[in-house]
Amino acid sequence: MRINKDLPHFDKEKALIIATWEHKAFLYVANKGDVILADSFMVEKPDFTDIKEWKFSNWSSISWWVYELQKQNTQNIFLNMLKDRINLLDEKEELDSLYLFSPQYMTKAIEKALHWYGGKLKMIRWWNLVNHHPFELLKKIKEYKFFEALLPVFKPETKKVFKV
Repeated sequence: MRINKDLPHFDKEKALIIATWEHKAFLYVANKGDVILADSFMVEKPDFTDIKEWKFSNWSSISWWVYELQKQNTQNIFLNMLKDRINLLDEKEELDSLYLFSPQYMTKAIEKALHWYGGKLKMIRWWNLVNHHPFELLKKIKEYKFFEALLPVFKPETKKVFKV
């Protein structure tokens, strides 16, 4: 879809905008005034009642431990799927930059999974914008770029402190 005139158009770069939440992700490619939904996926997260040990044991601590293992396994599956899909999009689209919108508790795990994109990863926002319109994401990127333009004298380490 065509990007509104007051939002970033990405005329000089091809950007991947990633919106994630727990086990759901939307990947948008923005370039030359257009933004398209390139990919989306969802991994089923475990339900506490799905645990087989719960039925056979009165020990809730064992059941909780099994649930946490299932939850961690599901998050690892999600991160691997995210990494694979971003790799495919990068090969296909030759991306110049990545913009990540993710809850704070997931940000470190996603950054670790995408460690080889270090220079391309331009912005990390600690928000859940997964179900928002892509223009909302572009508004946040515009605010970030405005803020970044105000900080040219600071060192890159200092800019990390001022994450918008």
